[in-house]
Amino acid sequence: MTHRLRRFDLIVFDWDGTLFDSTALIVRCIQDACRDLQIDVPSDSQAAYVIGLGLQDALQIAAPGLARERYPELTS
Repeated sequence: MTHRLRRFDLIVFDWDGTLFDSTALIVRCIQDACRDLQIDVPSDSQAAYVIGLGLQDALQIAAPGLARERYPELTS
């Protein structure tokens, strides 16, 4: 029996956006979280726009009516 040497110790896949498009799922989660807090629900395009932004910037855009001190309610 011949043993092959392993060429790699680790293989990493960029799952999100490469192997799976999670945009619709993320949008729905953002909208559901806003509904749960009874604040204005962003449109699909507004919610999708924040994907990839830092958390503070994303919340300012996706939930502009939410006071900054309430951000932890939306992110926990």
